[in-house]
Amino acid sequence: MSILQLLLFGGGLMALMVVGYAALAGPSAAKESQRRLNAVRYRHSESTDTKVESQLKKAIAARKPKAHKVAGSTSRLEALEVRLDRSGKGWTVSQYFYASLGIALGVAVLIYLRSGAALLALVVGTVFGAGLPHFVVGFFIKKRTGDFNAKFPDAIELLVRGLRSGLPVTETLGIVAQEVPGPVGAEFKSIVERTKIGKSMEEALQDTGDQLGIP
Repeated sequence: MSILQLLLFGGGLMALMVVGYAALAGPSAAKESQRRLNAVRYRHSESTDTKVESQLKKAIAARKPKAHKVAGSTSRLEALEVRLDRSGKGWTVSQYFYASLGIALGVAVLIYLRSGAALLALVVGTVFGAGLPHFVVGFFIKKRTGDFNAKFPDAIELLVRGLRSGLPVTETLGIVAQEVPGPVGAEFKSIVERTKIGKSMEEALQDTGDQLGIP
């Protein structure tokens, strides 16, 4: 092999190694560069909307779902109260228990009148009294969460537009609460109310995420 061929072979091999390294290390290096750029942009920018957007992103990323105890009657009552809140129907624990008792008695009486079997009536009534309200609440929770997820991108878009136009964050959240229908508007209204009484944005987002059960 001549010196020229050796040089060409070495140059081609070097170029191939450079391309391979760029292909393997490029994405992570680009992400790191973008992260540093965003950090510098936030640190040195005097733009309010840039800072608020960064704070909102940090708050959302830091939010963790609240865990409830699984043992003890108090924790079960709290878990039931959370489920009722997540349904968005405004039902109370007392109303839930009254409805369960009414369904259980109604079904038990109906079964007893038709079959004459007291034990069967008691068992079927208990199953319906415990299961039907739980199923109904779960149905409304799933529906409300689905509606929230469907409209949430619209709320984020409206929020970013308001912040970039120079509106204060509280006023922008209020606009989102008015303009976006359904559970998204209701939850953003709750966020505004919580921040007005002294809660931080992280705490307000935490409460909203816990109520919706969104991780």
